[in-house]
Amino acid sequence: MNRMDPPARVPAATLLGSREPATPTPSTNRILRIGEYDLLYRLGTGGMGNVYLARRRNESGLQRLFAVKAMHAVLSADSEFANMFLDEAHIASRLHHINVVGIVDLGRFAGRLYLVMDYVEGPTLAQLLGTSTDRPPALICSILIDMLHGLQAAHSLTNESGERLELVHRDVS
Repeated sequence: MNRMDPPARVPAATLLGSREPATPTPSTNRILRIGEYDLLYRLGTGGMGNVYLARRRNESGLQRLFAVKAMHAVLSADSEFANMFLDEAHIASRLHHINVVGIVDLGRFAGRLYLVMDYVEGPTLAQLLGTSTDRPPALICSILIDMLHGLQAAHSLTNESGERLELVHRDVS
């Protein structure tokens, strides 16, 4: 499939509605899409939406993996929640730090807001901590220090006038 093909092989209502498959598999014949991104797997679900592993492929065949956070359809239709999602995206797009996932794109597809982020391969902190009880303290300390550097970048973020935004991050994963 290239960018010139139709955007999806399933109706938008199936892709975006309550009948959305929990985890499409590579053997599935249909390709789910949102905007220019093929949705490969659902990585997680939260209060605002689902996060998917997605692939974007250009005309020359180059492809790259991303994480796409698609807001729940019912919340996208609510202007208060939609504005909170858009604010989060605009603030996060200002953060540029090695320990903060970068924002790549923001859009709306079939009335549903979505945010595209760099995909960071590997386990979550919760998965890493839950795998074994035999963890070197130096590894745990290194992870925590990197996480704190990322949080410091968020907490010290300023607006165009140089005033601190006084952010509080509520989703460290």
